[in-house]
Amino acid sequence: MNVLVLESSKLYQKIFSDLFVSLGHFPRIVDNSKDGLKIFRHEDIGMICVAMNLVDTTGLEFTKKIRKKRNGQHATIVLMISEQNETIMKESMECGVTEICNKTNAEELSHKITYMMNRQIDKESKNIRNSQIIYIEDDKYIYKMTLAMLAEMGVNATHFTSAEEALDYYIKTDQHHDLIVTDIIVDGSMTGLGLTIAIRELNNQKSDIPILAITGFDDTARRIELFRAGINDYIIKPFVEEELTARVTNLISNSRMVHQIRIQQKKLYELAMTDHLTKCNNRHALNQLAPKYFAEAVRHKKPLGLLIIDLDFFKKVNDEYGHAKGDDVLQEIGQLLIETSRTEDLVARFGGEEFLILLPHCNGGQVKKKAQILRQKIELLKPAGLELTASIGATVLSAGLKMDFFELFKVADQAVYQSKEEGRNRVTYLPVES
Repeated sequence: MNVLVLESSKLYQKIFSDLFVSLGHFPRIVDNSKDGLKIFRHEDIGMICVAMNLVDTTGLEFTKKIRKKRNGQHATIVLMISEQNETIMKESMECGVTEICNKTNAEELSHKITYMMNRQIDKESKNIRNSQIIYIEDDKYIYKMTLAMLAEMGVNATHFTSAEEALDYYIKTDQHHDLIVTDIIVDGSMTGLGLTIAIRELNNQKSDIPILAITGFDDTARRIELFRAGINDYIIKPFVEEELTARVTNLISNSRMVHQIRIQQKKLYELAMTDHLTKCNNRHALNQLAPKYFAEAVRHKKPLGLLIIDLDFFKKVNDEYGHAKGDDVLQEIGQLLIETSRTEDLVARFGGEEFLILLPHCNGGQVKKKAQILRQKIELLKPAGLELTASIGATVLSAGLKMDFFELFKVADQAVYQSKEEGRNRVTYLPVES
């Protein structure tokens, strides 16, 4: 689906671009209504995200113009605002806005855009072809008929005659599934109700899969029992193909939207925690994660090492070669630090040319060895073709000691200062005074 974004702020242009790209779409982005209308006339635009204030008009005036266009009657129009009030909401609906989003709230923005994107795609394609479901039914006649109906919808069904087999498969498989369809009375000692309860008790994301129950009982008490166990919908035997199609389509569409939202939330989290230039953790991530490293070290009485790496004379690189060259240097240094660190290490860009590494379960000797290896690798790297060295400060929170990140940081920072005072391109290790 083609997406058009009208936004005057460069920052929000970048945010919208990252959001839609993560959803698999490459939006056309402009800052004025003239260019926006031109694109809309010549391209098949399915969704428009327009800011309240553009460089030449308002988002509401632009919406009015779109709704007057023949091909604009069915487009999804999202008005992006910074502050919501009843007057704006009323005017927006009168102008033809589909939905209003608070663009300053990243979680709300991601949720609403993802939901509407999937709804739009669902309207166009039914959004269930090639989906994966688990189907449990022991009646040969019924499951053959149902499997044929599901195949007609384009749904791939993995069939079982017992709930125990289905549950074992679902827990062990790495394949993503969009839906479970189960009869209540099936082979084996576990019923469809028992299967539902077992899945809802799983302590992971698999517990959230939608479940469609098939039952021959249509009394109120049974239905309440099924919903309390955690089913999302039910269908009464004998059912017709149209009803099965409608219920399966709705549940799969919702399941896919939830799955897409989770992916998007993960990507937004990574964007918020990652330094854009070096791909190391950023300072925000450090503030979030460092306390957990210290809490674990204190709780389990394990050592925790800290390195601060400061690139020598980096200001000269920017002054003599320009900031673009400086960025190339930082990118290569960041990549080196990530590649030479363990999975459990925390590598972060702390400042302009300053990096930091937390090393769990490393004693003084191991930390000093790691620091010397990094110093040598940086000297040999020649990032962006330039001779470069680093001054490194190292310290360790010994097993059993209690200290927070900022206290340990002061020790390592003093060690960096000493490395610079003693001629740079060296490692200084300072022990923590207990």
